[in-house]
Amino acid sequence: TNLPLFLQIELSQYVCKNKDTISSKLDHCCGLPLVERPTCLHGLENDEKPAPPDHPSKQIINEAEACQSYNEHADEHLESFLFNLTRSHLELSKLFDVEIFLRYKDLLGQCCKLEDHAQCLHTGEEQLESLITKIEDVVKKNCEHYKKIGGYFFQNELLVKYTRIMPQLPSSKLIEFTNELAQAAEECCKFDNHHQVSCALEDTDKAIGSICQYHKEHHINKQVCHCCDSPFIKRWECITHLGPDPDYVPPATFKPHVMDHPEVLCSTDEHIVQESKQGLLIDLIEFLPHISDNQLANATIGFHLLQAECCADEHKRECFDSKVYLSKGVWVGKVQERLLPCSSPQI
Repeated sequence: TNLPLFLQIELSQYVCKNKDTISSKLDHCCGLPLVERPTCLHGLENDEKPAPPDHPSKQIINEAEACQSYNEHADEHLESFLFNLTRSHLELSKLFDVEIFLRYKDLLGQCCKLEDHAQCLHTGEEQLESLITKIEDVVKKNCEHYKKIGGYFFQNELLVKYTRIMPQLPSSKLIEFTNELAQAAEECCKFDNHHQVSCALEDTDKAIGSICQYHKEHHINKQVCHCCDSPFIKRWECITHLGPDPDYVPPATFKPHVMDHPEVLCSTDEHIVQESKQGLLIDLIEFLPHISDNQLANATIGFHLLQAECCADEHKRECFDSKVYLSKGVWVGKVQERLLPCSSPQI
């Protein structure tokens, strides 16, 4: 934990004082000297999950006297809600717990002023349940898609998406960011559905946090600025729903950086080739942020044929220099008219 030691000791004192109502696993740690308790408590496994728990949002409407309790003892009521939420839903991430807590607090503040507060709470419950379900569905679909196409092509899809959203980011930063998201999928999609969400939110928070930190130091664009001003869950929702930056002006000419040293596209090191092609994909999207799926598929097919031809040529650089140019979003070489549906950028 990152808490100062004196706060850890205070927290351990509270936990041990109330251990009978908190967990059945605390006796050993609470029997240790005071300075040893925090480390022991931190290393404990989660307590057995109470069963069967309600959907997290159900805890709002099930509290028949919620407004009375909140109006009379606001802090105690909110602390009790957070305690019961985290104890009953061990599968939720800390970020999700905080988000539910903050939205619940806002909801009480709004609804408990109204005469018909029960209906207001009920509406809030539905909205919160919808949010939780939506996040669970997004994570589930992303995991299914990741398992279907694999990490490299999953990252390529993210590169297309986020290059359109943040074309001002350096290629290296876009590759780093999308690789973090792909790594999160690799790590989290191995878990069951509930723990997938917890893991994905924690890892995605770190990745998006790095982008927002970069934005503070190097302004990206207005729409990213708007999203980064929001708390995590809203920030995540905001950034993932952005479209191409409306203020972005593409370069007048297409000059892919990889063509400065096209020999890397013929390297025997597959990692070097893949990263070089990802850089090429970024350059393409920066030049044509509104390129259609068919045009992107066409460009990909044309490039693969061109790569095979030039890597087999004795004069590789001259081959690439003479054959690579772009026309209406299509690599022009041996493929000019062929269009195929694009399910995933295969560069």
